[in-house]
Amino acid sequence: MSFADSCKRLEGGQDGQLSRYITDTEAIKALKDYKNPAVVPVGLKGIGKSSAYRALTEFGKFENEVVVGIDPNKFALHLPKKDLSYTSFRKQFEHELVVEALRSIVERAFVLEANVSGIKTLIAAAKRHQQSYVEAVKNFLGRGGGISFAGFGFSVGKADSPVLVGLRPQEDIQAAQETLRALCRKGVKVRVVVDDPEQVFSASASLDVNLVGGFCLAAITLSHDVENLKIIALMKPHVYQPVMRNVDDLTRYPYHMIRLRWTHEELIKIIQRRLDAEGQKWTDVFEGTEASAKKMLRDELEKITRNGPRDLLRSLDAALENSTNGKASKVLLQTSRERAAQGSLDELTSAYNALYPDLGDVVSAIFRNSAEKSFTLDELRNHIQTLQMKDPDMKAVSKLKWMQAQNTKTLPNLLLETGVIAFRHANKTVLPFEEQYSLERFRRADAVFLVPALAAAVAP
Repeated sequence: MSFADSCKRLEGGQDGQLSRYITDTEAIKALKDYKNPAVVPVGLKGIGKSSAYRALTEFGKFENEVVVGIDPNKFALHLPKKDLSYTSFRKQFEHELVVEALRSIVERAFVLEANVSGIKTLIAAAKRHQQSYVEAVKNFLGRGGGISFAGFGFSVGKADSPVLVGLRPQEDIQAAQETLRALCRKGVKVRVVVDDPEQVFSASASLDVNLVGGFCLAAITLSHDVENLKIIALMKPHVYQPVMRNVDDLTRYPYHMIRLRWTHEELIKIIQRRLDAEGQKWTDVFEGTEASAKKMLRDELEKITRNGPRDLLRSLDAALENSTNGKASKVLLQTSRERAAQGSLDELTSAYNALYPDLGDVVSAIFRNSAEKSFTLDELRNHIQTLQMKDPDMKAVSKLKWMQAQNTKTLPNLLLETGVIAFRHANKTVLPFEEQYSLERFRRADAVFLVPALAAAVAP
């Protein structure tokens, strides 16, 4: 394998070599810190969410640590669509997350007892709670109840039941939580990571904001209340934003969310780690010296990167494919920009196809003749309004069902939510993969414009 080969591996969840060069960003370090209140990491497709999931579940586990990873590929329990409040979901999720934490501790008892003193009796109590729960599930099913996944504990009532059916008395639930709290106080650490909870817990094509919001609240409250326990919910912006708008209790926890983000130096570090993993030097794959290659990438990052690592690797792959000597350069990055930009736009379109079909066509219609133009926010709104009245392409995409629910005020916010536009705030360009990329700063931006990494794909 070579560095050039590694640039073709764009899916962190499927990359068998990821452990050789995965990079712990500041955001990932914060998520691994049990004292840090951030438990809801939010990131665009391509920013490294799958890699973050693997970093949190597969790599660097300590002997006193229990780590549980739950994603749509490994775990498929779909709670039926019901008109439930997020408070109901929160209570059920809190209970069953405790059950799962205890089950996982019991499963790892041999290692934990060897590395954490004085927990044998507590692990025995954890086992009793687990067995009690399993018996409750069996009895529940015997009475004609719904479904349950005994390992994780999520359960629902009969199909016609208006509310979730509790399986255990409140005192049993509290006793289980106290056992978990005592184990964690002794030094056992438990991290449960759920990737895309809206897919894990629901089969519906529409987003159940109460279900996801209830899970987020359970993750926040348990992580806060139990020392050395952290429940993490990895989410995409188009899931997180409506949940935040509808579940007002989340606003009581201002530090629960953290953006999956990258600094420019962390992106350069990705290249360094991949080169090291393949036993190559900067001068093997870039023109000039190591210092000049790094400077070239720093200078070009704004133009070739929308969502972070994936766009960067896609751009380098395109440049290396066009190279005659196997080395990338500034000129090759520029001449390969259209291919890389089209790949990024295609990924953007695919990522939001279920929610915003043909988003790429909407982006192209808005920015086709202004791919490199800067607007004030009011100017962008006026630009969109003018296109809707006069431009045939914009008139066509305005007939899309989801577009009919948008207006000139909300559409720029949607472009921000999906990582289509960048903005300039306090004399600094802010891109979608950066920490400062927020609605608050966007509203106060000096200028807004199409992300440069997409410009070559929409220009006429």
